[in-house]
Amino acid sequence: MSEQSVTTPANAAAGEKAKRKGKPFYRRFLDWWKGGRFIALVVLFALAVLRLADPGVVSALRLRSFDVYQILKPREPPSPRPVVIVDLDEESLKAIGQWPWPRDVLAQMLGNLTKMGAAAVGFDIVFAEPDRLSVSLVAGRAAERGLSEATIAELKTLPSNDAMFADVLKQSRAVLGQSAFGSVIGGDERLPPSGPWARRDDPGVKAQDFIRPYVSVIRNIPDFERASPGLGMITVQADPDGIVRRAPALLNVKDRLFPSLIVEMFRVAAGPRTPAFSRTTAAGVNSIAIQTRPEPFQIQTTPQGDIWVYYAKPGEITKDLYVSAKDVIAGTVDPQRIAGKFALVGTSAVGLRDIRATPLEQNLPGVEVHANMIETVMQKAGLIREAGSIAAELIFAVVAGILLIIFLPMIGAGWGLGITLIVVGVLTGTSWYFFAERRELIDVTYPGLSTIFMYSLLTFTSFSKTAAERRQVRGAFAQYLSPALVEQLAAEPDRLQLGGEMKEMTLLFCDLRGFTTISESFKTNPQGLTRLINKFLTPMTDIIMARQGTIDKYMGDCIMAFWNAPLDDPLHVQHAADSALAMFDEMPKLNERLKAEAEAENRPFH
Repeated sequence: MSEQSVTTPANAAAGEKAKRKGKPFYRRFLDWWKGGRFIALVVLFALAVLRLADPGVVSALRLRSFDVYQILKPREPPSPRPVVIVDLDEESLKAIGQWPWPRDVLAQMLGNLTKMGAAAVGFDIVFAEPDRLSVSLVAGRAAERGLSEATIAELKTLPSNDAMFADVLKQSRAVLGQSAFGSVIGGDERLPPSGPWARRDDPGVKAQDFIRPYVSVIRNIPDFERASPGLGMITVQADPDGIVRRAPALLNVKDRLFPSLIVEMFRVAAGPRTPAFSRTTAAGVNSIAIQTRPEPFQIQTTPQGDIWVYYAKPGEITKDLYVSAKDVIAGTVDPQRIAGKFALVGTSAVGLRDIRATPLEQNLPGVEVHANMIETVMQKAGLIREAGSIAAELIFAVVAGILLIIFLPMIGAGWGLGITLIVVGVLTGTSWYFFAERRELIDVTYPGLSTIFMYSLLTFTSFSKTAAERRQVRGAFAQYLSPALVEQLAAEPDRLQLGGEMKEMTLLFCDLRGFTTISESFKTNPQGLTRLINKFLTPMTDIIMARQGTIDKYMGDCIMAFWNAPLDDPLHVQHAADSALAMFDEMPKLNERLKAEAEAENRPFH
């Protein structure tokens, strides 16, 4: 036994690390970014670009997360509710007849709502054509029914249903609905009046630059437009997934601004001649103000002129929201259900109702969307999506990704997973807090999923790198160590010392006695000599490896092996001696097999 410096495959592998350690700083810095870190940095940049592009899948995930917040915490409606829906329901259709009803019936309904003290009445309906049931129109066809000239003349003197409805409109605080379209429709292409509206825009900007453009309007007949105190757009544009989350407060039709139905109802409730204006900054539309006293009534909007609706839970509170149209027409409704409230005329009847999907309900009558808008504004409960939210979310995702790139390879996947889950949990909790306490919408999906994806990518690349190193170790030592030692060394490659090491070892040399004589008997059969040597070397090698030995080299018929390297073996002397004794024990058995083979092949055995 002696103390020696031994060059092994471990030393060779460790030597490569020593070379890297001696490199200049900039080279080591470049090496630091190689592999997983550089790939992760590229992916992080791609994720940032993806967020800025905001494709449909990213937007859909974000909006769905906001829906979950509304489902978990819907808006609590005020009590009593400031809105009432005059419902053209099934009972009303049975009592009065199929829709459309004669306008004199609607005049009776509007007159009763006005007498009961409705703050404003909004029709989620467009009266685009004259009433075909008017007496004057019937008189034109009366001759065909055999009526006398005198009777026909008397019928023509009676006011039309439209005239009766127009007279009631003039004395009410009603707002008629009209609908904007993104394509040209047939008929009158002129735009309706937009009421006493003005713009207060910062220099160089105008509201139309931020609001979705439309090109045509389905409008009411001229007599109603002149008589009605207000005209409001009932157009509601759903998001690409079909869910109505935001409803326009202002619409841009051919570069002119028009208020929505509910915004116009607020203005008319303050007085038919009350002026209103929109406020626009460089960031977009900021708000709408109605010139009430003592201070203007403010309606906050998104930069695109929308109201982000905060929905109340439907269903269980519906009975407090609806009254039947037939009861209003008959005058049997308790006036307290109407007095001081915003009355919306719409329908829940099958075949007539305008069905909308919302975050809380897939089949909500469209008139309830307007009702939720009114309550959202009156409670000042509109959801807020700050202009800086996108930048904050992007910065969070990038910073979290960079920190993972730097530290995850150092701390390992286990600690990294724990920290990643904590970060995502804090982000989720913060997002929920801002929604629950301040109604602010902060996206948790992009920064959260980005952080998780970066962790997964770095963990995978680190695992791949470790697996490659283990394959390298296995390849280098498979021929020299037992499989168990190879796996142990592959699991702990750091046990390889840089530049080699000095240690006490036990060495073993073993060769065949009389090999020269033996080889001469195989002059005409070199393949036979090779097989003979293999039959000797294989069992001897197995004996050495079974006792933690390392095969250094084969030299013809000679085996050189050592113990206590590359892995420590406190019993290296004993294991080496046991190997030598086991080889002595194996040789008689091997000789017997070789002798039998020689006799079978009719050749001498040495």
